[in-house]
This record gives sequence, C-alpha cells and structure tokens, in this order.
Amino acid sequence: MRMKLHFVQLIYVLIVLSGCGDVLSDYETNDIHPLNIDEIICLTLNERQSINANIFMNEDSLTIKDLYEQHSIDTNLFISPTEEHHWSISIDSTSYFMLSASEVADSYFVALNFSSELKLFNENGNLITPINDKISLQNVAGCSNIRVRQVYSGLNGLYLASLYNPNVAIVNLIFINDNINMIENQ
Repeated sequence: MRMKLHFVQLIYVLIVLSGCGDVLSDYETNDIHPLNIDEIICLTLNERQSINANIFMNEDSLTIKDLYEQHSIDTNLFISPTEEHHWSISIDSTSYFMLSASEVADSYFVALNFSSELKLFNENGNLITPINDKISLQNVAGCSNIRVRQVYSGLNGLYLASLYNPNVAIVNLIFINDNINMIENQ
C-alpha cells in the first residue's frame, strides 16, 4: 500500500515538474521588452523628487458632486501631469485630490507604488472608467515598483480623485500623458 502511495506521489511530482519546465522555457526564449511609457513612469518614481500633494477629506459626508464643486476652484489642490516629479499623497483610509487633465493627449497614465483603490469622477459625480487597469509582464519589465497602473482616454478638464488604502500612510503617484515629451520640446 505504501509503495502505491509513493509511486502516485512520484508520478504527480513528475507531471508538475514537466509543466513548470514548459512555463520556464517560455520565459527563457521570449524576451519581454518594456514600453517606453513604463520606463518614463519608473524614472519619474525612482529618480525624481517627490512633491507633497494637497489632499482633502470628506469629513462632512458630502456627495461626490458637492465635494467636486467645493474643491474645484482651489488651484492649489490640482495635480497636473509631469515627468519632473512624482506626487506624494498622504492617506488616512480615503483621501481626495483634484487631477487636472488640461492638455490634449491620447492617453493619460496614473501609476501608484502601493496597491490602492483609485477612482476618478467628473463634475457631475460620474465615475470615469479607465480603458486599461491591468498590469502586464511588459509593464513590469518597464517598472517593477508600480502596483496600480491605469490608462484613461478622452480626459479633458478637472477630475475628483478618490484614493483608498487603509494599510499605508503615503502613496506615490505618477500622472503623465503619452505626449508630454512632445509638448515640453515645442
């Protein structure tokens, strides 16, 4: 009886090892090249200075629309796209800030260095859904420090951002668009 059990275990181990061999050979033969935008995100996160973002809380339990209206006129609260620095955001469970997408761009990228829940809302309080919020191996090849990466299309104007993370006190945020170099070089 014991011999049968050992034989079954041996067969199981051989099957698992042969399956892992196929997966490992895929990684060995297929080079994964990072995207340029992910390399820029990583450079901004790791080699640029941090700027403290002005955040606010929703202590009065206002609706998203009312919170937007209350803070949309204070330009000190605006986070704008840049490669020159990343934004350091203090979190007490849920923090709010304003994202200003004032430049014309095909895509805007928001990246965070900690797993967190990030939501964007427009002036009517409607949730803006990212066109992509998955992190691929290609993205990780460009920047392994990023835990959240969202891509938005069609952003134009000011947005209320809600950032939720009960586990950390500070999250670093990178906010850039896909044509920032072109605009800065003009």
